[in-house]
Amino acid sequence: MTILLSILLFLLVLTILVLVHELGHFLTAKAFGLTVKEFGLGIPPRAYGIKRGGTIYSLNYIPIGGFVSIAGEDTQAESGPGTFGSINRFKRSIVLVAGVAMNLILAIALLSGIFLVQGTSVPTGKIQISQVAVGSPAESAGLKEGDVITQVDGRSVGSAKDFQDAIKARPSQPVALLVTRSGQENTISLTPRTNPPVGQGAVGVVIGPVLEKKAFNWYEAPVEATKFSFDYMSQVLGVLGQAIVSLPTGGNGIGDKLSGPVGVAYTTYKVVQIDPSNIVILAALLSLSLALMNVLPIPALDGGRLAFVLISAVVRRDFYPKLERYIHTGGFIVVLLLIVLITYNDLVKIVTTTSLGGKIHEIFRFIP
Repeated sequence: MTILLSILLFLLVLTILVLVHELGHFLTAKAFGLTVKEFGLGIPPRAYGIKRGGTIYSLNYIPIGGFVSIAGEDTQAESGPGTFGSINRFKRSIVLVAGVAMNLILAIALLSGIFLVQGTSVPTGKIQISQVAVGSPAESAGLKEGDVITQVDGRSVGSAKDFQDAIKARPSQPVALLVTRSGQENTISLTPRTNPPVGQGAVGVVIGPVLEKKAFNWYEAPVEATKFSFDYMSQVLGVLGQAIVSLPTGGNGIGDKLSGPVGVAYTTYKVVQIDPSNIVILAALLSLSLALMNVLPIPALDGGRLAFVLISAVVRRDFYPKLERYIHTGGFIVVLLLIVLITYNDLVKIVTTTSLGGKIHEIFRFIP
């Protein structure tokens, strides 16, 4: 598949995910009798619009994201008929989280289908080497990618943490690794470094789990899909947290940890080359990411609006309307600027290192 077709495929997937998300807001708003002024796909300016039942259904020129415009949503203090502030705070919360819920449900449904039809790869409790650094003690000792490590100095290791702890317990001292290669066990000795190069550990290997295929029946698949979904969102949240924490200390920060539309489009191209069915997996992961980002307390996004509803519930009065509107407007501008910066960083990585494509197998390590 060409890059152009991959971009179009990505835009189609993104449009579907956004449509599902906004449909959640739209349906709950209508159910509670709210006035929905506009249901838009993309970011304005508007390219096309048609009005039906008091709502403008629009397509906008920037094909990223979408929105549902509800009367009075920028200020809860407005409480006229059909406005956001006219319903109680519980119903407001339902409207705000409906989009996140729809994306989560869609992701679980897609993953359930994948687990049911294809099964998935699960850790076996063993670890193997997935990468050996050039010039490292591991390379000098003859370790290779695919080697399974079962013991370090007689100590059983079944996870990357076990391996790291065992190595840290023997700084600058020779250690004996029990390694299985092509069905044969061998003992390989090496001496861990005390000051390894940046990005390398004391031994100079990247450790990953040994995986095996496991099939799930119709009632197990949704359970496993739900577990995977929350585990994946937890990992993404952890990466985001690390990126934010690294900013004051001069770390690479958000730009190197996250990918924007361009980066995801490039990832789409890479994963489709591996297997066209991967687009379903990617759609599920994007849906989970969309749900997570929208539930965070960021002004202008669902989580930010929900935060104001919760604040108003605690103080038992609606937030200052003008200040709330200004905060959401400022948040929207910041989000757009962040998208621009991340997109620029994506382009730099694609042109200079193509590092965006280098972690594709890591993204899909638990899914076939």
